[in-house]
Amino acid sequence: MSLESGVAAIIASCMSPFHEDYFHVEPKAGYQVRARYGVNKIYWKTWTDLTLEWYCPGYPTTLGLRFYEHFDDPAITDPIINVNGYVALCAQPPPALGATQWLWMATLNYMNCNSFSIPVTQVHVMYQGTAAGSIGMILYPQIPPI
Repeated sequence: MSLESGVAAIIASCMSPFHEDYFHVEPKAGYQVRARYGVNKIYWKTWTDLTLEWYCPGYPTTLGLRFYEHFDDPAITDPIINVNGYVALCAQPPPALGATQWLWMATLNYMNCNSFSIPVTQVHVMYQGTAAGSIGMILYPQIPPI
């Protein structure tokens, strides 16, 4: 799977009359995460490959992206980065920032392993070193930056 296919699965679940859950664990890879709140920006980049877990239970469509350093180690259960919120619409805004898939969100939160938690207006998740195949989440009704 890829970041784009995860978003496609969430959109399909959103449009399904049954609003099916979506859970998936991506293979280890390098990631970059950019978040924006007001005029401030957060930039985070992995130094080692991490495991990304998609956690998207039922209706209303909840989106959770959790980045783990040691996903298979039961002693380490807290994610390094956690991005979560509620999907606002099954429709998608236009692509931007090299991202082919964006989601409009009703709420959007960013939390790191140091318990820094903040509501954000947009999050852009990329594979390390490239914006190709990246995904973004932005508060409705904003339009992603070009």
